[in-house]
Amino acid sequence: MAGELVGGRINVPCPGCGYKTRKTGGWLRAHNEFTCVGCGTRVTMESRQFHDGLWKVEDSLDKLGKASKRFGQ
Repeated sequence: MAGELVGGRINVPCPGCGYKTRKTGGWLRAHNEFTCVGCGTRVTMESRQFHDGLWKVEDSLDKLGKASKRFGQ
C-alpha cells in the first residue's frame, strides 16, 4: 500500500467557499497552491505540515495493509 496516495485522489477543501478540489497525492507533493474552481480563491497549503501529514497517512496505510495480510493468514 505504500505510495497509494501518490496516485489516489484527495479532496482538498477551499477555506473560502468549502468547494472540494480533487488532486492526486503526487500533484499535492509537487505543488503548494492552486486556484479554487468554485470561487477563484488562491489556496496555499502549508507545505511542510501537509507533506508530513501525507507521509503519516501513507505509513499508516502501509502498516494496515501488512497487518491485514497477517490477520488473513
